[in-house]
Amino acid sequence: MQKVSVKIIDIKFVKNNLSEISSAVGKERLERSERYLDENDRLLSLGAGFLLKKYFPENEFFYNKNGKPYLKDGPFFNLSHSGEYAVLVVDESREVGVDIELINEEKLPVIERVLKEKLSAGEAFLAWSNKESLIKCAGLNIALIKDAPYLPLSGARRLKNDYYYTSSTVYNGYSLSVTLKGKDPFEIAVESAFNA
Repeated sequence: MQKVSVKIIDIKFVKNNLSEISSAVGKERLERSERYLDENDRLLSLGAGFLLKKYFPENEFFYNKNGKPYLKDGPFFNLSHSGEYAVLVVDESREVGVDIELINEEKLPVIERVLKEKLSAGEAFLAWSNKESLIKCAGLNIALIKDAPYLPLSGARRLKNDYYYTSSTVYNGYSLSVTLKGKDPFEIAVESAFNA
């Protein structure tokens, strides 16, 4: 079975290497990170930019109408960040979406309103990250998350006449979901991009 590598960077690494990261990521990413009100979100945005620099050092990024970044000639990739981590997923041949969410019981009521059902915190956050990775893979507006199917948590499903396969897991207290376009199954392999 195919393994999809999720490259992960933690906030401690970003804090410890802030000067190097800030100079490496470029003006656009610095400006993007400054839009966040929360310091952790700013740092994780810089970390996500640093992941892009590491894996795509000489590429120009473009954005679809909903803000999903892409490369003109591939490969496909997607980013997410939450809590202490930023992640990057790359696939050579298929559209990809990723979402990581800190499992935080305080946010559970908001997620339950979107899901329209009561689940355990772990199940609710897996369902949320599953839906978000699907929306991101399809390149759709995040406002459509309410209408995105999330079952099965790992498996194939259909959205807007296309098939997508999602794999979901819990990683160190975070829900993590990756979605690839098509029906082919895969497993998630989390790998540290940089040592803290």
